[in-house]
Amino acid sequence: MRRRVPIGARGGGRGSAGATGQNVDSLLDTMANVVGILVVLMAVIQLTVNDAMKRIQIWESDEAVQLRAERSEADSRLAAAAGVDLERSLELARLREHLRELRALSITTASASSTASVAADVARQRMQLRDLEASLDDGQQKLVNLRILLAESEARAEQESIAVRLPDPRPAPLAAQQLVWFSRYGRAFDPRFAELSRELDTVVRSAPRPLDRYFSSYDVGNELLRWRVSESADGLVHRLDWRRLDIGETPEELQSPRAALRARLAEIDPQKHFIYFYVWGDSFEVYLEARRIAEEAGFSVGWVPIPAGKPLELVKSRSPLTPVD
Repeated sequence: MRRRVPIGARGGGRGSAGATGQNVDSLLDTMANVVGILVVLMAVIQLTVNDAMKRIQIWESDEAVQLRAERSEADSRLAAAAGVDLERSLELARLREHLRELRALSITTASASSTASVAADVARQRMQLRDLEASLDDGQQKLVNLRILLAESEARAEQESIAVRLPDPRPAPLAAQQLVWFSRYGRAFDPRFAELSRELDTVVRSAPRPLDRYFSSYDVGNELLRWRVSESADGLVHRLDWRRLDIGETPEELQSPRAALRARLAEIDPQKHFIYFYVWGDSFEVYLEARRIAEEAGFSVGWVPIPAGKPLELVKSRSPLTPVD
């Protein structure tokens, strides 16, 4: 800056010109100071603005990341909801189509069953079925015998390398007491048949006639079986009804050392008793296993085959009791 000279320090006519120069210098100094201050202010403002822009960019970047994450999650939820809706729509369409098919089938069946031709066809088929059942009953006995022989032959051939002895039905030895066992519904068991028969004889002697009506009204038997008695030309026909179908032991259960049939065999003398099986056509396997166990214990074994659908009916006048033909 210029050094200021007091007014009157210089002489002559130069006094007013010097004063004017000093005023200009003061103005220039003031303007320079103002410009300097403005430059400093602009620099400060620029720095502040740059820092603010950086903060805004950082804030916008964090917010954008959060917004993108929220949008992605919303898109995923929307896609999942759309998939569920589509699956439900397809399932509903399938159910509707199935319902239409069922209605059409019901209408067709109702219409067909209402015609006389269908009724005639049904009647003819029923007659054919009865004829087939009759022919099957005639040949079923022989078929049962052959199946038992074949099953026992194959089982013995697989288990032992000895000649196979086919078991023919035979009566009990004269010196042995017969013990009747049953093989039915895939299970074998000892029904205590002698005790059942003694109880039945006692009831029959005192029961009023007709016997079939009496045994229909009164329960005679034990916890496993129930007697039914009727009269025929050959004598009294005794029929045993099973109280349930799970009586006895399966082939797998017979293999256990704690099987009931094994325990029963241990109670009796093989020299004084003879095991006699009634074997139904649905129980070959369990009969063969029970027979094997009895023979290993030293017992003689006999059997009589019975068709699977036949009840056990015995005629009292025959000795021993045998199934009715």
